[in-house]
Amino acid sequence: MKKTTRKKSSPTKTNYKKQFEDIEKKINKACKKLNSHIKKNEPYEKIEADNNEILMLLGECNYMVREFHNYQKKIK
Repeated sequence: MKKTTRKKSSPTKTNYKKQFEDIEKKINKACKKLNSHIKKNEPYEKIEADNNEILMLLGECNYMVREFHNYQKKIK
């Protein structure tokens, strides 16, 4: 029986594009949720939780941008 090894797939521009589109959708959804809670005068805890979610998503986006730049350097 022959063993096959699976190669790690290298990241591609389309892969990064899809990831950025996904994070953009999540950020937009979180912003709408925050806006809705502000309009309804929800308690501070809910608004703070929404804010923290947005900050976490933006941090994730920042990390993805750095990884994309590293990827660009490697392929040049």
